[in-house]
Amino acid sequence: MKKKIYFLLLFLAGTVSICVGCSEKKSDLAERITTQSNLLKLDVPSPNWTHAAKVGDELFVGVNGDKTNRASVNELISMNVKTKEQRVLFRSKHSEAIVQWVQANKHWVVWEDSTSFGDLSVIWGMDRKKGETFQIAESSSSFPTVFDPVLNGDNVAWTEKGASFGQVKLYHLSTRQTKTIGRTVSQGLYNEFVSLRDDKVVWTDSENGKGYYYIYDIPTGTTNRYQAPAPFPAHAVYDNGLIYALHFRDLRYLDDQKFGYFDVKKKEFFVFPVKHGIIHYFDAAKGKVAFLDEKGQVSIYERHDGKWKTIKEKIDPHPLFLYFDQQGHLILKYEDTEHDRRWLNIIEW
Repeated sequence: MKKKIYFLLLFLAGTVSICVGCSEKKSDLAERITTQSNLLKLDVPSPNWTHAAKVGDELFVGVNGDKTNRASVNELISMNVKTKEQRVLFRSKHSEAIVQWVQANKHWVVWEDSTSFGDLSVIWGMDRKKGETFQIAESSSSFPTVFDPVLNGDNVAWTEKGASFGQVKLYHLSTRQTKTIGRTVSQGLYNEFVSLRDDKVVWTDSENGKGYYYIYDIPTGTTNRYQAPAPFPAHAVYDNGLIYALHFRDLRYLDDQKFGYFDVKKKEFFVFPVKHGIIHYFDAAKGKVAFLDEKGQVSIYERHDGKWKTIKEKIDPHPLFLYFDQQGHLILKYEDTEHDRRWLNIIEW
């Protein structure tokens, strides 16, 4: 059993005013065509790989370095995108490993190393200046364990499952200190992710038939809770004062999904103004939102002065998944099994 990489493919107290029917008018959408000077297409020299992050000319990516087992992703490498020079930064000790959730910024690299089943997972960090690798967290259990760490600045956040309730953890990379900043009553695939940006950790939970967004402010150590418009808000992403999320009324019917965003300042929920069928993946960063639907179509939008604009990019069709890295690059993963080729598109704005 392979440990999942993204949950959407598998299952797909504040006083607030919930505008379930609210949406922004389609007249607010205006198409914007962008040039291709910001699009990088790069082959990945590996029969299998997971996540990548680009900082300057350096690409960090989890790849297969085990010629005897193509399914394993057992190495973290860095590659110069101009010279193609590569360095192995980390090699897993697991016989069949999944090195994933690779994230990086100017100072740090963070990744998760687990067995393919997920019964043992470790979050690792690296000080880029010193070249020092250190362990952040470890979990061992009889059932698949998922950390899904998120890096932002000098902080890493993740969730941990427990016997009675889940916990939300925050780790400071410079001081090597970990603390529990929240807990979850519901422990499902839909809400095991956290978002970390602008010194805020965001997660979701469900309790007594209602869904909630939680925002933990790192500088003040305070937490605010806001009610979501559906019992199961999933895969929340925080960006520029908005909490984006998929919303489900019943986890047995995952095709019945509503995508929208909660405006923290206005304390209102808005349905996204464009429908995309069944969303398999989405992410948001720096005012942009990207979707991948069930037909393999990619849609990208940008928000300016409260209005949404369509961004058109001549990317390769039908990616496997997409996400933004810590620098705001949109990364799309591709695979052509017939020609044994794997590559990515990286869009830089």
